[in-house]
Amino acid sequence: MLKSIRSRIILLILAVNVSLTVILTFVTLRYNHIKTEHSDERYIGQITKDTMEALEINNKKYSQISTQLMINKTIQAYIPAVNEILQTNNNNISDTRLTEYKADMVSLLNSYYDSTTEIDSIRIWFGHRQVVLVGQGVPQSERKYEEQVGYIAAKKKTPLLVWVANGDGSISQWQIMKDFNISKVTRLNTSSSAPMIGAIEIRLNPERLSSVTKKLNVVPNVNFAYTTSDLKPLFLFPATPWLDAYADLLRTRALDRDVSQLETKDHIFFIEKSLAGSYLITMYTRTSLVQYMLETGKSIVIVPILTLIISILCVMYIFRLLTRFFSPVLRGINKLSAGAFHTRIPLSGAREIDEISSCLNRMAVQIGDLFVKMNEAKQLESQIIQEKNQAEIKALYNQINPHFLFNTLQSINSVAIRRTGGETEINDMIIHLSRLLRESIYRISNFVTLESELNLLWSYVHLQQIRYDDLFQVKWQIDYHSLNKQVPNLILQPIMENAIKHGVFNSSKDRVRITVTSAWEDGVLRISIADDGNGMDAAQLQEVKEKLQGTDSQSGDSSGVGLYNTHQRMLHRFGNDYRMEIRSSGEEGTEVALLIHYSPESADSIEQTPEERR
Repeated sequence: MLKSIRSRIILLILAVNVSLTVILTFVTLRYNHIKTEHSDERYIGQITKDTMEALEINNKKYSQISTQLMINKTIQAYIPAVNEILQTNNNNISDTRLTEYKADMVSLLNSYYDSTTEIDSIRIWFGHRQVVLVGQGVPQSERKYEEQVGYIAAKKKTPLLVWVANGDGSISQWQIMKDFNISKVTRLNTSSSAPMIGAIEIRLNPERLSSVTKKLNVVPNVNFAYTTSDLKPLFLFPATPWLDAYADLLRTRALDRDVSQLETKDHIFFIEKSLAGSYLITMYTRTSLVQYMLETGKSIVIVPILTLIISILCVMYIFRLLTRFFSPVLRGINKLSAGAFHTRIPLSGAREIDEISSCLNRMAVQIGDLFVKMNEAKQLESQIIQEKNQAEIKALYNQINPHFLFNTLQSINSVAIRRTGGETEINDMIIHLSRLLRESIYRISNFVTLESELNLLWSYVHLQQIRYDDLFQVKWQIDYHSLNKQVPNLILQPIMENAIKHGVFNSSKDRVRITVTSAWEDGVLRISIADDGNGMDAAQLQEVKEKLQGTDSQSGDSSGVGLYNTHQRMLHRFGNDYRMEIRSSGEEGTEVALLIHYSPESADSIEQTPEERR
């Protein structure tokens, strides 16, 4: 598994080089394969036409020989005479005149036979069993010309020539001879009605005739055939019966439709038709890309291999270069990880590596400074813990004073009952005062239910009413559903104190009404304390709001400090889920409302810190 970045970079470079080399090689070979295939198609199609033109020249030459022999005066005079002699003598060939006639015809045929080396023999067939020839002899199986395949085919197509393939591998060109001397006919335009007097056969050696196809012989992946109109091969290359497998395909898709080019999955056929009705068929076998790569792609593959070798050498050089640059950095990182933050990585001269080294050096300095500060912080923390422990011990001793105060109040309460003979207003005041002092000292940081907070507020209100001789009355409008909601302890007493001090004492009314209201709706708890005494003008109201937004808790009078502390405690506990609303105007009084938005899971239970639980 490669864990080193250098190894991964090198592997990535090699993979990219190999991929690009393979892709480039494949694209190049594919392009050359297509280009070569198209070039071969055009070349083979052209030389097929050129070869057919050369064959047509030979066809024309042999056609001229046949035509010249057919209209030659000697033959036109001798053949009917020979037929007449044979019919008179009942095919008796001992007649001396017949021998003379044959000698003259042989002399005539020799003049044509000697003019070219491509002709194996020239034969003039007449009668039922007679033939005059020069060149090769007549096999016994060919003694009767009316039964010859060439004669039958020429008889159907006269005056056109026909080509046939003989059993001995030779090729014969046949043409029917007609009598143009009868009925005083001097022109050839009535040849269709002239009677047949025989047939002319010019037999050729296919090897000599196929010499004109030497261009096709040297083309790779090419087979070609020169055939008759019914696809009987006159000569084949290679000399195997390959044409039989494609004969039906060529007839149905090319010859019947007069198509000059036929393409299949593996082959392309080029078909050229001669004037005599014969076909030159060239079959080009497509080369697959794999075959092309195996046969001709070796030289092309050499270049990518050399490129790959050069790439590997370059990668090795890059590897050594990276190793030389990164080794000091890696050694420095190892030392830093071991805690030697005084280590400094030397600069190598490479800009990118030097930036990394500089960053690591700065980081080492910062980490060293951080460790120094952490040690100092630990020492300070130990000192604070020690001082806290001492403060807790001191607080424990100081708890004697509240207990002493509560015990003294209890003693006063007992003495008052004993002296007066029963509970009086004094005893009531002592009980409410003890309750207020206890809640103020022991539960100042705790959460309580709104019901407990309202009960404590009622004790405070009761003491103030006794003190101020019923200068105000309090109306309680409490929503039952709000009583179990959790609120910080002693948040309503400072607000009630402000209402009594500013709303009651400064009012011209004989008796001021203070209304305490709670409501719970859609997850929002609303608690308000409103008086109908003297309110504040706009300037005074703005001043109070600015004090609440400030950070100086000592600004203003003692009542302002209480309202400010209440506001800050609520912000600390609830944050953006809390807000305080103050409304006041003229003689209509003042209302202070606390609005708290609770999440569904914290409406009835708020987690307390360990200090609060203590």
